[in-house]
Amino acid sequence: MNPNLQAVINFAADEADSLLDGVVTPAEARPVLMDWLADNHPSLRKAEHLQIVSGVLALLEREGFFASSVGGDGAEDPSESDEADE
Repeated sequence: MNPNLQAVINFAADEADSLLDGVVTPAEARPVLMDWLADNHPSLRKAEHLQIVSGVLALLEREGFFASSVGGDGAEDPSESDEADE
């Protein structure tokens, strides 16, 4: 991979907390990252944007970025457990 693209991937991943504030899934992150790239790196081709987004998402998934955002799902409402039948 082009070292410049890797630098953009690393930067975006490092800034993920602010760039992806409120985003909880990779599917939600993809358009946000594409918009950020269009605004901040307009000279890159669309294929390069796609490479960068894929790289950022892969890196964030390895680091557990999205898992920590949705970790509470399913455990927030204890009333849905079997105890409600008792």
